[in-house]
Amino acid sequence: MTMINNLFADSLHTQMRKRDLTVAAFAKACRVSENTVYKWRRGEAATLENIAVVAGVLDVHPAILLGATRVHLDYVHLWKGRHRKRKAA
Repeated sequence: MTMINNLFADSLHTQMRKRDLTVAAFAKACRVSENTVYKWRRGEAATLENIAVVAGVLDVHPAILLGATRVHLDYVHLWKGRHRKRKAA
């Protein structure tokens, strides 16, 4: 299992638990089989497309599913905003 798949599996499990989602309900929302969700939760078959679909269903930034926190994302957005201002000046 790669590090990305491991991070995705852990985050997916946490996000599903936070929302009290069953595998069946989550699979239906993602339009995949329950077996696919079980594979994701074991750290298998995670592709960028899968991560994008899951992020959309869970309404989170895809980076959250790869181990980032809201603090990380806030910092990235803050840095990008400052960087744009410097370029424009």
